[in-house]
Amino acid sequence: MSIKVPQFPTLLCALLMFVSLCCRAEVPTSGHVVVVVAEDQSYSDVIGNPSMPYLNALARQYALATQYYANVHTTTGNYFMLTTGSTATSSSGTISGDNIVRHLLSAGKTWKAYAQGLPSPGYLGGDVYPYVRSHNPFTYFSDVINSGVQRGNLVPMTQFAADLANGTLPNYSFVVPDALHNGQNGALNAVDQWLRTNIAPLLNDPGFQQDGLLVILFAQGKAADAAHGGGHVTALLAGPAVKKGYQSKVLYQHQNLLRTTLAALGVNAFPGEAANVSDMGEMFAAPVITANATAATTLAATTTTGVTITSPANGATVSSPVTLKATFSGGTATYMKAWVDGVAKTAVQNTASFSTSLALSTGRHHLTVEAGFGGAVHKSAVDVTVGGSTSGTVINQIQAMSGWRTCGACGNTGGTGALAKYSMVQHIASPSLTGNATRFSISGPAYSNGFWYHEDPVANKTFSYLAYDFDIYIPKGYENTPQAIEFEVQQRINGRLYNYAWQALYAGNIWRTFDYGTKRWIAPPIPPRRLSPGVWHHIRAEYHAEGSQSVHDALTVDGVRTAVRIVHNSVATSGQELENAFQLDLNGSGSPFHVFVDNMKVTWR
Repeated sequence: MSIKVPQFPTLLCALLMFVSLCCRAEVPTSGHVVVVVAEDQSYSDVIGNPSMPYLNALARQYALATQYYANVHTTTGNYFMLTTGSTATSSSGTISGDNIVRHLLSAGKTWKAYAQGLPSPGYLGGDVYPYVRSHNPFTYFSDVINSGVQRGNLVPMTQFAADLANGTLPNYSFVVPDALHNGQNGALNAVDQWLRTNIAPLLNDPGFQQDGLLVILFAQGKAADAAHGGGHVTALLAGPAVKKGYQSKVLYQHQNLLRTTLAALGVNAFPGEAANVSDMGEMFAAPVITANATAATTLAATTTTGVTITSPANGATVSSPVTLKATFSGGTATYMKAWVDGVAKTAVQNTASFSTSLALSTGRHHLTVEAGFGGAVHKSAVDVTVGGSTSGTVINQIQAMSGWRTCGACGNTGGTGALAKYSMVQHIASPSLTGNATRFSISGPAYSNGFWYHEDPVANKTFSYLAYDFDIYIPKGYENTPQAIEFEVQQRINGRLYNYAWQALYAGNIWRTFDYGTKRWIAPPIPPRRLSPGVWHHIRAEYHAEGSQSVHDALTVDGVRTAVRIVHNSVATSGQELENAFQLDLNGSGSPFHVFVDNMKVTWR
């Protein structure tokens, strides 16, 4: 006897499966996944904390999971959930069940656990303070304990820098700071400095910028925070395929992250609870399809065949603008496009050759040419250095030069019209990076300000590149005192005035540029950045002139560079001049304060 099965449920199930597979965000394929785990700090202790400027800059620049929660309030339980999909421990000290190493090896992937303070490679013993074994879950897995080869993947943190420099990072890296640098003792400034020292080189590595994924998270919150078992904690994702400036509102825990890290490496089976939860795909940039429905803006899952970059050569030192040329050997590509430091440029359709002119700032850049053909993506890349010591004129240590002036009509009156009292003292030995800093001080009525400027050697051309660099130190006790800190470069030439001004507005916790023509402040899409006290911060602003327009190109704060394109019209003027300026604004209470500035320089060409 045959039974006729109703078709509607089958069709509905198929439809739901189709929707699930085709419409959710996918985790792009990565060549290298690096997971860094800190300890014992809740979300509110980390995000927005001025003691952690580097981590907070990364959280603003990349993707932050704002609803991420640890699973339990036991150290090993959270580390095991991150690596086995279970919080279960073992009385014998050995985990023989399913774990991430088993899945990585089955998929042909390499791994290492980099532990700061590990006494020796392959060490399986107990704590040797500040090394803590319970923070290194790989030392408990039978797959590691019973294999001399796998034990060799347990290495001290010092090996991380060497592997990065030699281009030998494994596919999966599990990184654990020691107890002095992971937040366990509450010293969050130590955590932040450790991340800056050890992780900033990773983010700047050309190979990582191509297809890397970095995860920084805290294993559990403070003891009093028991939300969802282990407390509300910080977790952020960084890398070329991650959404920029994104804040996820989705509830995630360690099993979601475990699934995500394996999925990023192309592993399609997952241990423990990771097999039954979603990944964190919505935190990655969704592929953008062109009109011909073939070209995605992600560089993941591509081939390196077919595209040949004919100019410039890999490792070349060039000047801006850079002419990037390439050919595709597979026929007429559906499209070809350039990427600059992970940012896609306009594509050219239906071509086998490609040429474009790129205006690039001084320094190192990673250039990629991508071609779409037959449903596949092909690419080739080169690294070039723009500029160098002969690429432009550099005016160094301006803060220590004579000839600084003030301007009574330029900004030293507040809303009351009253004058501020302000001064500068040069050749300060401490605090200083060079032994030759300058102290800028201000006092007076609410909202009044002090303006200092220095006339530099005149440039007899408009700038194709201009940068203003300086280091700034805000003493402790003044971290919330300024209304604003402003800086600018200005050039008068050929009857036009090009003004390039930035402001760190403490009152609104935002960065702004000034449109000199309309006399308006413009807030660009740059994450807010309040400078923490008692430490030196480096600021670099980049600009260029484009016809009669002043163009802001980028702002870098403590090594985190945000590219922008903010265009203001120049204004008619007379004379010829190049100057840089610095300004302090008092807050609504008129609270006096001072700052120190060092290494001030202007670069132009």
